[in-house]
Amino acid sequence: MGSDSINNCSNRVKIKYLILIFSVGILSTCGDDENDITFEFINQNLQGQIGGIEWGLVAGKAQDFTTNNDFLSMEMVGVAVVDTCQLSLPNTSKIFFEVPKQVGLYELKVGLQNPGITQTVTFFVAAENQIYIASQGAIEILEIDLENELLEGRLDARVDKQNFVNGNFCLVLCD
Repeated sequence: MGSDSINNCSNRVKIKYLILIFSVGILSTCGDDENDITFEFINQNLQGQIGGIEWGLVAGKAQDFTTNNDFLSMEMVGVAVVDTCQLSLPNTSKIFFEVPKQVGLYELKVGLQNPGITQTVTFFVAAENQIYIASQGAIEILEIDLENELLEGRLDARVDKQNFVNGNFCLVLCD
C-alpha cells in the first residue's frame, strides 16, 4: 500500500468528520437528554497508552473473522511492519477486536443481562504479557472500501488511566 492510499484515506476521514460534526450539531437540538453518551471521538490519529506507555497506531489490518464473512477481525500495532497482512507480532503491545462487517457505530459493552450483546476491545500489554478488556467507549466503522482494500473508522476505548486509545484509523483489508 503506497503513501498515496494513506493520504487519500486521511483526507476522506477529515471530510467525513466535518460532515459528521455538522450532522451531530443539527441532531443534538432534537435529542433526548436521557441518552448518556459513553464515548467521544477525538479527530486525531489513533493514539493513547497501552500499559502506561504512550502508543500510536502505525500499522493495522482487518480481515474476515468468521467462515460466513459477517464479522471483521482487526489488529493494530504501534510499530512498522514489512507486510501488514502478515501482521503477527506476539511481543508487541497491540489492540484487537471484532465488529460486524458493515458500516456502523458499535458501543462498547459487556452483555451481562443479554449475553449475545457484547462489544469490547482487547489491549495486549507485551511487557506484562497481560490483556485488558475495554468495555467503555465505541467503535465506528465509517467506510469499507473493497476497491482500494481499506477500512476507515474511529475508536474510543478505555480500560483505565494506563490503557486507553482514541482517534481515527485506516486499516488494510486483507484476504
